[in-house]
Amino acid sequence: MVTLKRHVFLQLSIVLLVAVRDANANSHILGNGAPLQTNGAESGIDVSTGTASLSFRVPFGDAVALRIITAERYGLGDDADEEWSKILPAHGHVVHVAQDASAPPEPHTVTLFHQLKCIDIIRAQYKLPQSAPISLRTGHCLNYLRQTILCKSNLVLESVDDQFGHSDRNFYDTVCRDWTALYREAERNQAAYEGLSMKSGEKRG
Repeated sequence: MVTLKRHVFLQLSIVLLVAVRDANANSHILGNGAPLQTNGAESGIDVSTGTASLSFRVPFGDAVALRIITAERYGLGDDADEEWSKILPAHGHVVHVAQDASAPPEPHTVTLFHQLKCIDIIRAQYKLPQSAPISLRTGHCLNYLRQTILCKSNLVLESVDDQFGHSDRNFYDTVCRDWTALYREAERNQAAYEGLSMKSGEKRG
């Protein structure tokens, strides 16, 4: 059973890693349902406060190569906890965006980071005894991943060995957006938010 769980989890991880390269493609929906269109070469919510620079806009630049492979890293066991803890930016998966200079910053989660967090939540559920109840967060994450993967449907054709879709291949190469650009922008946004918070605190003091 443990082997089966590990296999299923690794397959889920591979599917998601391929799917999330197309995350945040053309437009983003804020809580009020208003779409914010972006430049075709860039992706993200393109709003800023000017001096505070509380925006989230990702210039992805050149594509990068990725080998989709079943690896030992980012596994299910306790020995992988540290790796999973570092898969998100140090401040977490939230960015802060202000519509204009007079508006207060509002928190938003980034879809890619939310997806990765959800994999880790499902991983934690797998580690529990079978008798443990399925948590609400796990149920949320399973459907969230299903919906976001469907939304950005990946059309890459993967070779198989028979008409049932079985395959002994354990890797293939693909081309992705440079996800490190998204991490850099999230860290820049967090630094801007912390700087603004410090200034606000000084004014109140």
